[in-house]
Amino acid sequence: AYDQLTNYGDSYDPDVHDPMVAQMAAEQFGISPTEAGNIYIEMEMQWTKMLVAAISIYITALSSER
Repeated sequence: AYDQLTNYGDSYDPDVHDPMVAQMAAEQFGISPTEAGNIYIEMEMQWTKMLVAAISIYITALSSER
């Protein structure tokens, strides 16, 4: 849905698209749009933590090769 609504992110506007996607997720999973938005935020935070950890490991590995 996100890709279709935003032309694969090219026309993404969080004020317009986030509520639309939250509503679509809410309908799909039988939850409220607020809950869908909260789940999205939590997943984004977890993804960011994992990405930062992976980058840190990569940089440490590169540094130890020198």
